[in-house]
Amino acid sequence: MDYQYKKSNGEFIHCYGEVSEDANYFVSCYDEYQDAEFYGIDEKHNTWKRVCDHIIAQMPFCDIQQIEAG
Repeated sequence: MDYQYKKSNGEFIHCYGEVSEDANYFVSCYDEYQDAEFYGIDEKHNTWKRVCDHIIAQMPFCDIQQIEAG
């Protein structure tokens, strides 16, 4: 694990891989039917914290467990 993001409910999102502007992000949720992929997140999201904040804002009803950069 490369980073742990603490959610507002005290649980953690486990983050794997290297953040880069050309990375794709694979999101795993508690409910596997809500899993998602994010492509081309812009360069201002250059840290795991910023990536997590962005993805959480896009998926507010998903219980995100893990994000992997690929």
